[in-house]
Amino acid sequence: MNAFKGPLGGHRNYLAHIALENFSDYETLKRHNESEGRVGTPDKYKEFRYFLNAIESFNNVLDYAYFEHEDSIKARHSNVTDFRKAVNTKYPELEKLSALANAYKHCVRTKKSGVKN
Repeated sequence: MNAFKGPLGGHRNYLAHIALENFSDYETLKRHNESEGRVGTPDKYKEFRYFLNAIESFNNVLDYAYFEHEDSIKARHSNVTDFRKAVNTKYPELEKLSALANAYKHCVRTKKSGVKN
């Protein structure tokens, strides 16, 4: 039974205990900062960190679902990448989420002349 496997015990557990909790933490912090008038750089950076945790967590749910049900999914989708493409085609909002999560994860940092890093 999935409920006894903990937060990493399947896609539903991961969604309930990790992804949704990360999103809730982000929303709570954002509301708190707004109500307290906290708009300084450290506050915004912390909000941004919570936001990135939330989108990355939501982006991982499909991987959990695929590997949890790999035996039955493999007949239609030979690997997790094909599965993700099929889901993203059906649900474009998930494709946008995935693009955002991957953009920050794979962001290339370059040094331009005259600009200090």
